[in-house]
Amino acid sequence: MPKKCKRCGAVNDSDARHCKKCGGTEFTSGKTATSPGGRAGGGSGKPLYCKKCGQERRVKGKTTGYPVEPSPTSMYWTEYEYYVLECNHIILIRETGRTKIDSSVEL
Repeated sequence: MPKKCKRCGAVNDSDARHCKKCGGTEFTSGKTATSPGGRAGGGSGKPLYCKKCGQERRVKGKTTGYPVEPSPTSMYWTEYEYYVLECNHIILIRETGRTKIDSSVEL
């Protein structure tokens, strides 16, 4: 039976361990989930799938910051909440709604 990702809603193969769209490991299949609990990771050292490494990596922590450069046409950096993995790659969780002006932009 196909598995639906709880994070992004993508439908995956029945034998999938990670979501093909977001890399998440929480699936639903009917009324049961293959991964118990809330959001995976959470800074507790649980493994998450790193798209850059192509492997599961442990979460070092959860933090907020400005890890994504703004587009060339934007004057603002957007703050995100994200996980930092043991490989030092990040997984974005959500935008916090806060912004700051990009000081490198000259008018």
